Amino acid sequence: MSARRISFFVGIAMLLAIILGFPLISPVLTDWWWFKEIGYEVVYTTELATRSLLFLMVGAASSVVVYLNLRVAQRGLVPFPMTVGVVGQGPTVNLTALLARLTVPVSLVLGFLFGSGVTPAWQTVLGAVHRTSFGALDPVFSHDIGFYVFILPALSALLTLASSLTVICLLVLLPVYWTRGDIIVRPRQVRVEPSAGIHLAVVLAALFLIAALQLWFVDGPNLVYSTTGPLVGASYTDLHARLPAIRLSAVVAVIGAVLVVIGAITRRLPRYALVAI
Repeated sequence: MSARRISFFVGIAMLLAIILGFPLISPVLTDWWWFKEIGYEVVYTTELATRSLLFLMVGAASSVVVYLNLRVAQRGLVPFPMTVGVVGQGPTVNLTALLARLTVPVSLVLGFLFGSGVTPAWQTVLGAVHRTSFGALDPVFSHDIGFYVFILPALSALLTLASSLTVICLLVLLPVYWTRGDIIVRPRQVRVEPSAGIHLAVVLAALFLIAALQLWFVDGPNLVYSTTGPLVGASYTDLHARLPAIRLSAVVAVIGAVLVVIGAITRRLPRYALVAI
């Protein structure tokens, strides 16, 4: 290939990069020039740095969690891999091998999505990191007011992220174990082999435990923002009916986590998981 042709392709690539990247870069430059004009560029650089750090940290952590779960699910040999197509009458697709090849791309894509989704919470994260005390306690839970302003939103976002990641892991594990033959679906019966039961039980138990934490540490304190009474705040009904119900639900969620683990040990995971739910 001649140098002139190489220069032509390089120029086309640079032009495409400019055309595609301008809509993304122009808002950043506009905001930067505005903040610099008023002398507060450090505010904007702090936002950009926090967004970038959140994207990298959450994206990398999510990718690693999904990847490790998929690798654990694909351990060992598959005696009868699932294929699509008719043998001898055209090409067949080995679904088990195909899912194994998709492990890294799926992990990276999900990590990118989780990292992108968490960047709008940069203010919440900075508020929790640089929290301060208000010097006054609420009369219901005896927390400092700063807890509700800085910590509670960040804790809620963290548990929501953990819950979403756990659900995604469960959703990607089910087809993997199904194609490996570890999940057998029959009329009126679903059987889970021990090789998959323990892993799925751990993920399900984690989901139940996250729900318990959400109920106890987020939903309960959030009652101070309740509007069920004549004013904003926890009413008599909130304190004497909803709060006990929330705490009871948290305890039941912990019991559900224990049940799914027992179900995996006794090889009756589907039945115990249904009871737990």
